[in-house]
Amino acid sequence: MTIIRDGAGSGYQAKVSSINRLLTDAVTTPVFAERSDTNGDAYVAITDHISMTTTDTETGNLYIKNTGTRNILVHSIRTCGTVVSLWKMYTNSTTGTLISAATDAYVNNLNLSSNNVSTVNAYRGVNGSTVTNGTFFEQWINGTGHSEEFFNGALIISPQKSIALTVEVATAGTICTRLIYYYGE
Repeated sequence: MTIIRDGAGSGYQAKVSSINRLLTDAVTTPVFAERSDTNGDAYVAITDHISMTTTDTETGNLYIKNTGTRNILVHSIRTCGTVVSLWKMYTNSTTGTLISAATDAYVNNLNLSSNNVSTVNAYRGVNGSTVTNGTFFEQWINGTGHSEEFFNGALIISPQKSIALTVEVATAGTICTRLIYYYGE
């Protein structure tokens, strides 16, 4: 049997507990922060503050298509509103005015010293934009204020795949969206 010997205090050996457990200290960094710092490969896609006057109708809000060769890993999606809003996510949508009108979303590198550019088609909607196909994937309700859905990289947009977000409001108000993502290795 191998025995781990306590070397605490020597500066180059580890401390071992009385039940032979190696004691360590660790600092954790979210993967998207590490990718931003190390590779300059973490991004934010955002919409304008959109004045919603069309009520009780799904309106296309944000579309992201991966046009690159590496997977996109979604860290989080933040939705904001001055009114209660119903949000839906669709995968692989290809039609609707959100896509055909193609108003570019704002896509920025989270590492302000990096010159890397994200390889996506990112579009932002306007009041009344549509998403007319795709596969329903998820939904949530956002109260007044903001809500952040954390995926921590588990939501993956493969090359040539996409997601589209829609929003529905019962009363007129203002909404906006922020999506944080990074690239897989």
